Amino acid sequence: MAREENNDLNNELNVETTSTKKNRLVPEIIIKILKWTALGLFAIIFVSTISWIVFKISEGGKRNPAPSSSDIYIGTPEPLDWYKTLGEIRSSTKDSPPATVIVSVHFGYEKGNKIISQSISDQIPLLRSEVRKYFDSKYKSELANEDILCSDIKQIVNNIIGGQGIDKVVIDSKNIVE
Repeated sequence: MAREENNDLNNELNVETTSTKKNRLVPEIIIKILKWTALGLFAIIFVSTISWIVFKISEGGKRNPAPSSSDIYIGTPEPLDWYKTLGEIRSSTKDSPPATVIVSVHFGYEKGNKIISQSISDQIPLLRSEVRKYFDSKYKSELANEDILCSDIKQIVNNIIGGQGIDKVVIDSKNIVE
């Protein structure tokens, strides 16, 4: 009888272990899938973090801003003929005591345009006088920005010769003597 009880007990244990194995089979697969998914996510996060750290270290904190539009395209300036025979013009500033300004101005115009060249040649005395008056009307502190000076002189010259013939004005030399 003891053997029968022992066999019955073993049979019951066997039935229980096989039934628990059947019950655990589905959750075990889900657990394995979840483990592999978690491991994959961890690997992706780890690799991404390491890549980001290496990138930041190799960058060295330097930032390369996007180039401005003038850096992207710097075209060659169109060729101009230059009127250079206006000579030096002497003037005084509005300051008290006035400073003496000695400038040499050149006018750039369309290459090969003889009409503009002739117009400038015909108006040399008036152009010299107007440029002199222009510098007489300025204070010494206003003479620092040559871009504004050139723009103003270009407008004066274009008004005198009638039209928009002068494309560029360049101050070749500018001396201010106190």
